[in-house]
Parts: sequence; structure tokens; C-alpha cells
Amino acid sequence: MDHDRHFTFMHDANRCKQSQASTALPWSCSTEARLTLTLLCFLLGLCWAFQQTASGQESSDPADLAQKLERALNGDSYRERQRATFELWQQREQTRQAVRDAEQSGNLEVSRRASWILKQWRAGISDQTPKALSKQIYSGGLLDRNLDELDSELLLEELLLEGAFAAVAVAIQESQDSADYELLLGNVTGLMYQYYPLIVSVAVEQSKEQQLLTLLQSLRTGPSGLAISAIEFQQQLGDASHSTNAEPAVEDSLWDRDQESRFKGELALQTGNIDQTLQLASERNDDAIVLTLQYYGQRWPELIQSQRAIAEAADADPMSQARAQAWVLSAAAHAGDREAFQWAKQQLLAGLKDSENDPDMDAEDRDNLCELRWRFLVGYLVVDETIEAMRANWPAKAAVVACLTDRFVVAKEICVGDEPLTADLIQAKINAAIEAQDKYSKQVDPVQARAYALRIAPELEQLYSLALLLKNTHHADLAKRIYFQLAQSNVSIPAFRGRVSLYDYTLIEMQQALQYDMVVELITTSKQTRISSRSRSMLAFCLSVKSASFETVLAALKRMHRQWPEKQLVGVTAALFQGLPAAGFDPLTDLDTLFQEICNAPMSGRRTLGVPQVIYINELTADCLELFAINERDDLVQTGRQLLADDGDGEMSLTIINRLIENGDWLKAEDRLQALANDLQSGMHEEAASLHCQALIIEMALARDRGFTDRQQELEEELKLILTTPSLTTKEQIARRLSDHQFYQLAHHAYQQLVPVALLKSQGLTSNLFGNILDGFVETKQFVDELELTVARDPNASHHTAHHLSDMALVSELNADAPIPWLYTYHAQKHWEARLISGITLQDEPTVAAALGALQTLAPLDINATDEQVPEVRKLGMAKIADAYIDQLVESGEAYLAEFPLDALKLNNLAWACAVNKMHLEQAVKWSERSVFLEPESVTYRDTLAELCHVLGEHKQAWQIESDCLLDDRGQWHLHQQIEKYRQAMESKQ
Repeated sequence: MDHDRHFTFMHDANRCKQSQASTALPWSCSTEARLTLTLLCFLLGLCWAFQQTASGQESSDPADLAQKLERALNGDSYRERQRATFELWQQREQTRQAVRDAEQSGNLEVSRRASWILKQWRAGISDQTPKALSKQIYSGGLLDRNLDELDSELLLEELLLEGAFAAVAVAIQESQDSADYELLLGNVTGLMYQYYPLIVSVAVEQSKEQQLLTLLQSLRTGPSGLAISAIEFQQQLGDASHSTNAEPAVEDSLWDRDQESRFKGELALQTGNIDQTLQLASERNDDAIVLTLQYYGQRWPELIQSQRAIAEAADADPMSQARAQAWVLSAAAHAGDREAFQWAKQQLLAGLKDSENDPDMDAEDRDNLCELRWRFLVGYLVVDETIEAMRANWPAKAAVVACLTDRFVVAKEICVGDEPLTADLIQAKINAAIEAQDKYSKQVDPVQARAYALRIAPELEQLYSLALLLKNTHHADLAKRIYFQLAQSNVSIPAFRGRVSLYDYTLIEMQQALQYDMVVELITTSKQTRISSRSRSMLAFCLSVKSASFETVLAALKRMHRQWPEKQLVGVTAALFQGLPAAGFDPLTDLDTLFQEICNAPMSGRRTLGVPQVIYINELTADCLELFAINERDDLVQTGRQLLADDGDGEMSLTIINRLIENGDWLKAEDRLQALANDLQSGMHEEAASLHCQALIIEMALARDRGFTDRQQELEEELKLILTTPSLTTKEQIARRLSDHQFYQLAHHAYQQLVPVALLKSQGLTSNLFGNILDGFVETKQFVDELELTVARDPNASHHTAHHLSDMALVSELNADAPIPWLYTYHAQKHWEARLISGITLQDEPTVAAALGALQTLAPLDINATDEQVPEVRKLGMAKIADAYIDQLVESGEAYLAEFPLDALKLNNLAWACAVNKMHLEQAVKWSERSVFLEPESVTYRDTLAELCHVLGEHKQAWQIESDCLLDDRGQWHLHQQIEKYRQAMESKQ
């Protein structure tokens, strides 16, 4: 590591001057000559001490130690006393107790010398500390020579990242009886969480794995996460030398009873002992963990019994009852308990019918209760009954559920009845909703509490549902009319401690309904003269751009066109991120200027003689480079990538390395990987650990691709050690990256470690992270099964576990406070997709049939499974199941198109599904021709028609249609593949 560079940044010149002015050792005289001699002897002694060998020649005899202490006290010369002091310091294992006793001596000089030695040890400066690092510790300004000024965290960081694990272990051990022990332990623990991958790699590079293991074991008395890491690290090393100390002595730890119980539970769960973990959770009355563990352990009867008792308790509140009913519904579905399932279903349905009349609940709680009930009923395939139960009291929500589950005909009935969807009808609905909301808002006191938080009139809520229906049935113009007229209204909505404009509320509704294109258009074309930061942030989100990147481009455009109004600037920024033409912006010249403005953004610096100085910084980001890419300026993209990489942007360096690997330029990729490794070592930053892991995975992929098996194995073993990290976030990121690079075995190994910990900590994790862990486990399990790496061993366990865990993401949403409607149907579909893939892999006909039936219940018009899975099912000899699925899809499609005949997207999708599966071809051709007639410029729709011609044996016509498509969109590689397929078919026919 480049210490000079690292410490120059942290060095405090004033503190160093103060240290140099007061560097007398505590036992020195006050004269200037004695001070100089003391410093000289100190440095000579320190150098001498580090040059001594630990050969074991020093005596540990108490009499010898006593003589050394006597020399330190009564030596004839100062040099002799210094020599004795350094001998005591160097021989820590033999002298530590004697030195501790000497610190309590009544003799001032002996006490001060002993105190100095103990301070050294507690700072991690011992005979285990590398000589160069010890010198750097002093010269870098981390502490003065009396150790009175000590930056403990920076010092420990240096020790850990230099591999001085033994020195850190000494510091921890020597501090146990001091007031700073907990602070020191906390600092080391924090650094372990932050830099664990780098620390492990240092240990591997220096062959100090055993020293790191010893250090981890010395930290076991702190957070239980490190205790688990110590055990996993030891297991990964295959080391039995510390096996008796695998579990820390909890009586010597800093844990309370709950922490001790959680540690034991986590350790038991890691070894598969669910019973012990359940018992410990029950003893500490952790009901949430008990429920999660019962679900994970498939203890369905116990779970059903306990939750049913809660639901039937006379004193239970409605929310607790509904949650308990949801748990019963889920457990009964897995257990195959029809009676319990029917009971829970009927209870939840009855709640949907009656909850509007509950006088003890405010409006917001009733909304949340309705959301919980419907999302679990729908998640467990009770769709039509749920919609019907909601129609009376929750018509707007019933229409949303109908849209989310492809019941668009039902949604139309709820929203407008039998009336045709005309512009006049929509306008009348808009006028009525605005009038109703205005009246409703005036009746509500704006200072009233949360009972009226963001409450809207029923007519307005139903209008938003109607807009969702219109957007999903190819009536985008009518949906746009609703959103835009509502946004332009002056009506406000009562909110907690104030009011929210209908403009802001409509933007939120559009965002949750995934109407991103309309959000962008509304913000950039609205009548508002100023666009708030909140609206700009939402705009960036809908453009899939980080808010900071959007603001960077916006600021650069302001500097380029100072006369432009804000609205025009925001509009141009949005257009550039979409690759669209923008009024007043000339791409031939302005893109170069924009690039220079972003790379040289002015920033106020220090004042000189009262005048502020301007400095220029590079504000390029990956999003900015995407902007130039989408506007076809690859030259600027390449220049920008190089600039960012040269500035130390690790993510961009990895991007360049990946591009080099894709292009087969392996030698350059290796050189850049080495350069990145050097950069990460020379200056720590918050992303260093993450970048280091990504670089290791890329290097491992490179070794695999080049056939360097030994190097790949070395890196895999190193990553296995890194995966013992106590940080769930870091471990999940590594697992995801491994999966991305097709290291499915190792990724699944990581997820296997993650799942038990995530279950025990699910209450403290974001639902996003928890869901990612469960999804990652299931997905990598599927890949492993497909590679026949686990199927042969235990197909039944593999099959059941994947189903079981894929469903836990839905159950984890029981405590979600702000549900997003589409998320719950998404979780349910993911669950059944996992079951379908597992059933195909295991050739399990009942599972395949159940999964396809469930997917059709959740989304009868969805064609995702028809492209790959359904043809695969047919190949496996389950043609009857596959054909029934396509037959039902066509039947649902006919019913839908009878009501919405102009939906070109659905027409095309249904036609494509029929073409791929070679069924209902006559009907499919009619649908495809109609979609092309409605949108003749669509390359996608014409591609579908070409495929149908090919399936029907009209290969020349297919080739002609596809060739015309290529003229309109040369960038689609799929079109080239299709043309080649049709050409070969023409040749074979001849």
C-alpha cells in the first residue's frame, strides 16, 4: 500500500507540530538536552526491538522478569533502563502479567514505563506489528509517541489491511480490562463488516488465514454475526485445531440473554437444527421468528393451529385476525389441508364484504386491511371470488385486481358497466370525479389527523382504476386524457397536516401503475412553470436514471443555454435520456459541448483574498454515458469510460474489463484487472470491498474461459472464505454476481448460507433484500438442478424446497405498510414459474399441470410460458397438458378480443403463442393480420406474421416479410436469425 499517499490526506499538520513540541517520554526530565536524548533513545530502542527475533531464547522465569523490572527501576544508566523496557515490551507473552502488576506500582517511573508498554500493546503495536507499518503509524500522524493522541479506527484499519491480524488480536486481548475495550471491539467489528473481502484477500495473499481465524475468534464475544463468521471461516479452512472453541463462551461475552439466544438459534439453524432454533425463539417470546421458522420448517399443523386460535380469539383486532387468517391460508395451501384452506378463504372473503362497515377502524386502516386480504387470496389463486367480494364496498380496488389478473372484461363492467368506452363517456367521468373531489376536500378539516391522510373521493379512485384499464386495453389516448386533465386541475387532496395537489397525486398514481412514458410526458408538457425537485426525481426514476445523473445533465444544459426556461431545460434533458430529438438542441454540435460541460463542471473552491476560486470537476456517470450511447455518440462513450477509469472509478474499470473479455482481448483485461487491484489497495473508499469482489469474480470467469483451471480453483477457494462475511448485503451481492457470471454452484452455496440468517433477521431486513435472497436461492437451485448437480442426490428435497422458499417472498409482505398492487401478483407468478421449471426439470407431470393451471388462473392472457416452457413440456411427452394450456389461452383471448377488438398488442401476443406452439394457426393468422393492419409500422407485429407464414410452409413469403422488417430496423439481431432460418427452409424445400 502507498502509505505516503494514504496518510498525506489524513495528516493533520497542526497536530504533528504539537506532537513534536511535546514528545518527551513520561519519565524523562524537563531539560531540553534530556528531551533530545530521550527521543533518540526511543527511536533507537524501537528499531532495535523490531530487529530482534522471536527465537524463544528469552527467559520467562519469574526471577529473570523481576530482574528486568529491577533494572527498569534501579538501572545504573538511562540506556540500561530503556533496554529493559523494550525487552519487557517485546516479550509480551511472558511479561504481560508482570507489566500489568508494575503499572500499579507505587514507584512513579516503573508505573509510567509499564503504562507505556501497555499502551503500545493496546494500540496494536507489538512484536507482531510489521516494522514498516509501525514507523508509518508514528510518522503518519495517527498517534504521537506517548500514544496520547490516538485515532483508533484509522490505526486499526491500517493494521487489518496490512495483514497485521496478530497485532490487532493483541490489542483486543490487552484492552479487555480497560475502559476502551467495548469501543475497540466496536471499531474492529465495524471495519470487519466494511472491509471483510479485502481483509480475507490480504490473509490469503500473505498466507495468514490462521492468524485471521484467531482474530475472528477473539471477536466472538462481540456481535453474533462475527461469531458465526469465525465458525464458517474455520469450517471453510477445514481446520480442527480450534474446534473446541467453535462456540464462544457466552458468559464471557458482551451479549445479553436475547443476543445469546439469537446466536445459538442462528448456529443451530445453520446446522439444520430447526427444533432448537424454534425452542429458543419461543423462550424469548419472539412470535414473528417462530412463525417464520414454522413456515421454513414446514411445521404446517402447528402453524395452522396457533394462527387459527389467534384469528378466532374474541379480543383480537381485525388486522391481527386478518394476518392470522392469511398465515393459515398459506400454510394450508402447502399442507394440502382443504378444510383449513376453505376456512381461511371464507374468513378473508367475508372480511372483504363487511370491512367497510367496521365502526372501530379509520379509513386508512380499512384500506390496509382490504389490501392484505385481497393480495393473499389472489396469491393463492382465489381470484374471481375475491373480485366479486370486493365489488360492492371496494369497486375501484376490485377493478385494479381485475386488471392485474387479466380480467379486463370484468374490470370494464365494474368501471362503466355496459357503456362503450368513448371520449364523451371518459370526459363525463373526469368532470364528475373532479367535482366530487372538490366537494369532498372542502368538507375535510386539513388539520385532522391520519384518518383523512390522502383520502380521495370514491369517484376519483374509480377514475384512476378506469385509467389503468384503458392503458392495458390499448386505449392509451383515453387514459392520457384522464391523467392529464386531473393533473391540470386546481383541486387538492386532504393529507396529514396539509394538502396535496391533484397534480402530485396523479403522478404517484401513474408511477405505481407503471405508466412511465406518460409520467415523462406529463411532467415535461404540463402547464406548470416550475418543476419541483420531487417531480424531477420521479422523472429520473421513470427514465431509469439516477436522480443525481439527471441533475448533472440538467445543470450542464443550464450553463449551455442560460436563456432557456426551466421547463424547456427539463424537457430537453428527458428527451436526451430517451434518445429523442429536442427543440433547440442540435445533436451535431451540442452533444460535444454537453460532454465537455459535464467533464468540466465548475465548483466553488476556497477563497483567496476574499475572492471565491472556481475549480472544475468531472461529473460523468454511467447514466450520462448511456445518454451519449443512445444518441449514437460511441466516440464520446469510449472517451468518457476512459476518463472515469483513469479517475479511479472502479465500476467503470470493471465495465471496460467486461467489454475486453467479451471481445476476446484477455491480455488487456488481465492488465486492467491488475491495475484495478493496485488502485483498490492504494486508496480505500466506501465501494472498495464491493469492487474487489466483482474484480475477483471477473478474474475467475476469465480464468475459466481461458482454461486456467488451477487459478480458477484458487479464486473459488478465496471467494468461499470471503463468503463467510458477517454482512448479509455483501454476501447477497457476491452471490448475485456469481450467478450473473454463471457460477451457479458457488452462488447457490452462498444463498444456502444466506437463507437461514435472512429468516432470523427478516424483521430487520428490507423486503427487497429478503425477497432477493429467496429469489436468488430458488433461481440458482433451478440452474443447479438443470446441470444435474443435485437432482441425482435428492430430487424430492430439491423439488419441494424450491417451491417452498419461492413462496416466502409473498408471505414476507404480511407486514408491508405501503403495498404496491402489482407486486403481489408478481410474487405469486414467480412462485408458480419456479414450480413449473422445477417440474419440467424433474419431469414431474402433476407439478407441471398444477403450475400451468395456476399461471393461467393468475394471468389468463400472459404468454411468457408459451415461448419456451410449454414447447418443452410437449417434448417431454406431456402434449395433452401443453395443448390444454394453449387451448385455454386462445379461449381467453377470444373472449377478451370480443370486447376489445382493437388491442394490437394482445392480437400479436396471442398469434405469436399459437405460431410457436403450431396450434390454432388459422385463427392466429387472422389475429396477426389485424395487428399489422392496426399498426403497420411495427416490426414486431410483422415478424409474428412472417413466423406464421413459415410455420404454414410459406417460407418465401416469410422471408420477404422479414427482409422488409430488416430495412426498418437493422439493429435487431433476431431479424437476421429469422431471415437465415427462412432462407434455409426455402433451400431445403427446393
